[in-house]
Amino acid sequence: MADRFARTGPVVGRAASGDGEVVVEVLPGGGLHDVRLGPAALRMDVDALAREIISLAGRAERVAGGRLHHGVGGVLDSAARDELVGLGIAREDPRDDEDDEFAPLLRRPL
Repeated sequence: MADRFARTGPVVGRAASGDGEVVVEVLPGGGLHDVRLGPAALRMDVDALAREIISLAGRAERVAGGRLHHGVGGVLDSAARDELVGLGIAREDPRDDEDDEFAPLLRRPL
């Protein structure tokens, strides 16, 4: 497993608002790795920006979890993969949540 991740680097999920003004990167399990805000995001209402960051962090966490499961799929047995799920690291395909009710609030430039 170490060889596999040495080639690919750290497992990080990334999600961006529709206009790219808010970008969030999260580690598997939900640890925040990075948040980048563009000029339009800084002009947003503080509560709306907070909701956007939280929404994107959730999406990025699902991406990171999916990438981790994909990366360890050939190395861990099913019981170990189930244990990751038990720890809250989803195995779902993050591309399946495009129509999620918590989709990013920013869909167009401000």
